[in-house]
Amino acid sequence: MQKAYFWHGLWHILCVSLDGQSERLLVSARRDAEGGDKPREFRTANGLISFLYSLGFRTVMVPMEEGGRISHNLLHHGQTRS
Repeated sequence: MQKAYFWHGLWHILCVSLDGQSERLLVSARRDAEGGDKPREFRTANGLISFLYSLGFRTVMVPMEEGGRISHNLLHHGQTRS
């Protein structure tokens, strides 16, 4: 959903096996109230893009409609920053 000049929603990042048969939600050092792992959620497109950039992606596509999916592969996005 677009509000003014910002896109808000709920995005998750899935790690997919090379054969595309298995998916897992990305968890990045967050804990829920019970101390378990909490999947990373992004509530703004800017937050999602910034996170992917920090992982080394230099081109990012973002699904703009609920239920949309986009696949990125770090092998096709150049070297990561050190």
